[in-house]
Amino acid sequence: TESLKSLYTGQFYDQEVLGQWVDFEGLVWKIKMLEGLLPEKMVNTWYGIDIGWEHPSCIIVIKELAGIFYVVDEYYQSHTHDDDIVRELKRLWGVWGAGRSYVDPSVPRTINKLNKAKLHANAANNRVMDGLRVVRALFDTGKLKVHPRCVNLKKEIEGYVWKTGDKEEPEKINDDACDALRYGIMAATGKSMKTKSGVVRGR
Repeated sequence: TESLKSLYTGQFYDQEVLGQWVDFEGLVWKIKMLEGLLPEKMVNTWYGIDIGWEHPSCIIVIKELAGIFYVVDEYYQSHTHDDDIVRELKRLWGVWGAGRSYVDPSVPRTINKLNKAKLHANAANNRVMDGLRVVRALFDTGKLKVHPRCVNLKKEIEGYVWKTGDKEEPEKINDDACDALRYGIMAATGKSMKTKSGVVRGR
């Protein structure tokens, strides 16, 4: 497995490899939007799923080509039931192809429901700081790009900030799509930033 150290550049390298705390203007991630058309013949599909009620449930669709990950679509809706998630995931499979789903591990009921519908659901890796840093490294190096149709994810990322004076935990406000992205990317990359890299000192 490639060391995540190779993903770091610029400020993120200073922070994660050299151990220097740098100013990211409070943002957890700096989003990179896709410019132009999606590439043809993208391979593999991952679905990151966060479940809410008053907060939206969110499905993030991730494709990959030549080591670059593309967020190609989203579902974002409050007051959803498991049947809604099953229906929407089936619809997205029809558009983007079958893939494994990585779901908020706190909702085993939803995972079971998706598996009964043969939608290949798994409990997501919820190592928060690991996931935040993997996503950040990919954005920082241009290896993660978001399609403009994903308006809710874009809006969340642009307001996704660290708690005041604390870069160990982000604000838990309007982060549902961000959580779904983190689940999907951790699965898509197969990275665990706690193993072998010797870089991460967080959770």
